[in-house]
Amino acid sequence: SHDASSRGRFIARLIFGAGLSPQRSLPTENAENLDDQKWLCLLSGLNFGGSLLNPTALDLLTEFLCGNAGNEQFARRVVRVVLCGNSVAPMGDTGGDAADGASTRVPIDGTGMRQLDAWLGTIGASTHVDVMSGHSDPTNALLPQRPMHRCMFPLTAAHPRVARVANPYGFQLEKVNVLATAGNNVLDYTKYMPDVGDLGDEEQGARNEALLAMELMLRFRHVAPTAPDTLGASPCVEFDPLVIEGAAPNLFCAGNLPSFSTTVVTDDVTGASSRIVGIPDFATTSQAVFVNLSTFDCHAMSFETSSF
Repeated sequence: SHDASSRGRFIARLIFGAGLSPQRSLPTENAENLDDQKWLCLLSGLNFGGSLLNPTALDLLTEFLCGNAGNEQFARRVVRVVLCGNSVAPMGDTGGDAADGASTRVPIDGTGMRQLDAWLGTIGASTHVDVMSGHSDPTNALLPQRPMHRCMFPLTAAHPRVARVANPYGFQLEKVNVLATAGNNVLDYTKYMPDVGDLGDEEQGARNEALLAMELMLRFRHVAPTAPDTLGASPCVEFDPLVIEGAAPNLFCAGNLPSFSTTVVTDDVTGASSRIVGIPDFATTSQAVFVNLSTFDCHAMSFETSSF
C-alpha cells in the first residue's frame, strides 16, 4: 500500500501464504505395536577435524547407534541416520600472523574428511546413513548444495548403506515424507524475524524464532525465503528448486541450530499436519534427535558424559 506517511516506501499490510498442501493419510497399523515402530535419527554439526567435537560424546553416540550400549532392540528399530550438514569443521583464515603481514590459512590436510569417512563406515555396518552437505562442508556454497564428491570418501563411496545427499534433501521413509535442510536457511531467516516474545530467555527465544521461521517456510511453500538476497542461491530461470512442491512434508527438520526444538503445524483448510524439528549442533550440545515414524513422537538424547 502507499499513503502520505509511507514517504515513498512500500508497506505490506497483509501477507497471504499458500498454506500447507494436502497430504496422503499415513498408515496407522503399526502405531500401537512397539516392536514394529521405526525410528529416524537426526544429527548435525559433527564437526570432524575441529576442536569443538567431544570425542567421548562421539564414542557414546557410535556405541548407541551400533547397539553396543545395552540397547540392541532400540538400535534395530533405527532405520536411518541423517547427518544434516556441517559434518566437517570449517576451514578459514587465521589472521595476519605471517611474517610478511599476509593472512595465513588453515592447512586443508583432509583429517576431518578421513575421520568422517571412517565413522560413516562404522555406522553403515548397522543402519543406513545419509550425509547431507552443509555450509562448512566441501561442496558448492550456493543453495541447493550438491552432495559432497565421492572422491572424498574412499572407504564408503560404494557402500550400499551410505549415501551422499544434497541440501535441501527430500525423501520418503516408511511412507513418511521428510524434508531436511542443513539449517543455513533457518539461521539466515531468523535475522529478520520480529520479536516472538522470548520474555528475557535467550535460549527459549532462539527456539521460538527457529520454529516460527520453519512454520512460515511451510506455509509459504518455500525452503529459503531470503535467497538469493542474503542467502546465496543458484540463479534459475525456468523454475525455483527451493519451492516446496507436491504434498506438504510430514516431517520438516533443520540442522545446526543452537538448541533442540519441535512443534506440530496444522492447516485448518487442507487438514495437513507437519512435525517441525530443530536439530541441535552436536559438537556444542552432544545431542541427537530421534523421531518415531509411526507416532511422530520426538525427543533429544544427550551423549554428554555427565548424562550417563
